Amino acid sequence: MTSTHALISDPTAIAASRAKRALKVQAKKHKAVQRFTTSLTKDTTHMPETTETTPKTKTITRTVFDLAVFDGVQLTKEINLPVAPTSLEEALAAVGNDSVKLLSVIHEGLCAAAEDSARVDMRGFREVGEDGEPGEVYTGQYADEEKTKQINGMVLNFAKMAGYSKDLPKDKKKELKDAAKAAIRPILIATLSPKAPTATTESAA
Repeated sequence: MTSTHALISDPTAIAASRAKRALKVQAKKHKAVQRFTTSLTKDTTHMPETTETTPKTKTITRTVFDLAVFDGVQLTKEINLPVAPTSLEEALAAVGNDSVKLLSVIHEGLCAAAEDSARVDMRGFREVGEDGEPGEVYTGQYADEEKTKQINGMVLNFAKMAGYSKDLPKDKKKELKDAAKAAIRPILIATLSPKAPTATTESAA
């Protein structure tokens, strides 16, 4: 009893015992952290790849004046778009590590986004006159993109019933399409006008 009591009351022995217990606790924590990080590594090795690696494609068009037919010809082709970068480093590498060019690309993207937003917002649009200059603010009723496709399809079908063919001369095709528009216009206006969105006028300065 005397030796045990002396051991307990000895400050050096008590400190050594506490340090030993602390080391054991620390070792257990270290092993727990190792097991946790190992499990994370195993989980991530089996996770599906989320980074997009397949380039998207886009169809682009342009019109050229062909000298053989001496008229405008519309051209189209499909291109592969760049894969979206997942970091600034990847974005910088995509432009040849040229930081000035990267800033220019970012600015072009911001400008494109601003144009898309303004194109959807009908406020402020003005009708273009025959001289090519903007005139009065547009306040009419218009068909949205989906309805425009439907109208064009109906016009083409009516024109085909009157003999329209892609092999016809350009003037003849326009004549048949104009006649088809005149025939179906009253029906379409009566159907679409109540539902068509209306452009708002600009607020007074």
